[in-house]
Amino acid sequence: MTVDGYFAWILVGLSVLIFIALVLGFLYMVYGKEETEEIED
Repeated sequence: MTVDGYFAWILVGLSVLIFIALVLGFLYMVYGKEETEEIED
């Protein structure tokens, strides 16, 4: 594998991880607030 291919796979892997983190953060913002509203006095 060439150096270009190696860095390309690293960029693809990082992009996938960032995408997953953004989706999880969005879901937490949407569904996390609903749960915390019930706990507040």
